[in-house]
Amino acid sequence: RLSALPNIAEASLDAALAVWLFGMPWVWGFMLGFIISAVSPAVVVPSLLKLKEGRYGTAKGIPDLVLAAASFDDVISISGFGIFLGLSFSVGEGSIAF
Repeated sequence: RLSALPNIAEASLDAALAVWLFGMPWVWGFMLGFIISAVSPAVVVPSLLKLKEGRYGTAKGIPDLVLAAASFDDVISISGFGIFLGLSFSVGEGSIAF
């Protein structure tokens, strides 16, 4: 719950904005959304490493938990992008992409 729901919500909001502002197809919008959501841990990880060096929250393991969630966040973003990339290139009678 710590990383899956916020990542999917961020990607969905980015996709909706891409469709509304730029007129992109939904599949491309979701690809853009998952690319943008993957950038978020790049900001979080260095800050948490500094907090971990300063021993803030280490007794409860908070920096380790957030670092693990950031890694899982990247996995969700890469998987989501791959799924929508596959959908964007699918062709044929059974294709669900437009």
